[in-house]
Amino acid sequence: GSSSGAAASFSAEATMSGMESHFDKQMKSNLPLQILIYFNWWFNSAYMLIVALLFVYKAAKYYYPRGMLVWEAIMLVLYLVVEISRLSLLTRGNKMEIIDPMAKAFVLGLVSILAYAYFLRLQTYVLYVEVVINSLGIVFVGSEIIFGLFASYQFLADQQGY
Repeated sequence: GSSSGAAASFSAEATMSGMESHFDKQMKSNLPLQILIYFNWWFNSAYMLIVALLFVYKAAKYYYPRGMLVWEAIMLVLYLVVEISRLSLLTRGNKMEIIDPMAKAFVLGLVSILAYAYFLRLQTYVLYVEVVINSLGIVFVGSEIIFGLFASYQFLADQQGY
């Protein structure tokens, strides 16, 4: 019946009036980037658990200079705040196809890479497990930066009409 005829006439009216539906627009969001973000949330959860357990282990097993363990714990909390903010901005920018959150996520990505590099090379004691997980973190963030720049370029080209 009549309900399909009403839907057809509504569709024809929308097309005839020149209104473009959101659904008519081709999606520019980057799926590989979103997949990386999804798995990076899981990686960050595992990373925090492993690093917290390693802090307890290293504090019991090794001598730390005064205040260094506290400093490294503060660095870890700051890293977590940056990484949560970065992944949230990257998700928002990618899904909504907006460049501004993508640019902020790019800057925070550089900060995250510096944090991973610190935990990889500069903390008081670096265990082999930490070399592996911090290297993985650098690969995750680096890949997200590359895919994020590519997606941002696509969003910009779409806004410019290229």
